[in-house]
Amino acid sequence: MKFTFFDSKLNKAIENETLDNLLRSDIDLLLGNLLETKVNELENFIDKIKEKEILAVLFNAEPPIITNKMKDYKKFIIVTTDPKEAANLQGTLVVNEWNKNKSIIDKNKDDVLQYIMLEGSLNNIGALERTRTSILTIENYGIKTQELTRKIAFLNQELARNAIESLFLSYGDKIEMIIANNDAMAIGVIEALQKYGYSKENSIKNIPVFGIDGVSAAQELIKKGFMTVTVFEDPNDTAEALYKNRNEFNF
Repeated sequence: MKFTFFDSKLNKAIENETLDNLLRSDIDLLLGNLLETKVNELENFIDKIKEKEILAVLFNAEPPIITNKMKDYKKFIIVTTDPKEAANLQGTLVVNEWNKNKSIIDKNKDDVLQYIMLEGSLNNIGALERTRTSILTIENYGIKTQELTRKIAFLNQELARNAIESLFLSYGDKIEMIIANNDAMAIGVIEALQKYGYSKENSIKNIPVFGIDGVSAAQELIKKGFMTVTVFEDPNDTAEALYKNRNEFNF
């Protein structure tokens, strides 16, 4: 199998142009991680690939609902992880950290966890569930929470770094924890905090940062004590699921 990779650079226009160009070329199978997972976006995507009878597997692209159009096109499959499971694990890890180091984390001693949430996407059901379930898990353990603010950073390290650099000027010492939908954003958070003297070697200033994915860069930051913890999702498992499901097409 020969793979060719394309990056939309978080730009919908680039994504549309790339897809149109691919449909004019000779490809057998399309694996996609789309920017938008709204129903109308996915149905438009299906209309395009159906016209060319392209085989398509989407990942991390679960829509809010599965429509008849999605079901009817037999050469279209969605492979996704369970965002609730990952978020529940993340929430449990937050609870463990709070219970272990509450005297340090609870800066204003009000018995409330003040946090910033970095969300992957406004319309992605996976991102929404990671946010909702993570906080719900924390609260189910009896911990009171207060969201200082929520920022959409599109699972992107640079956007997360820029967001926290700006938000730190507004919230600063009020921030007791930062929770991110994925590790790329969590890494961007660490970079921003280090600009302000936090989460650095020999620094006594620290804000707990939580991610999801278990990428190697995040694991290194955890080993150094700069990042708190992550939830490991094995990319090999995702690749294997994509490979197995493409067999549904007898490809």
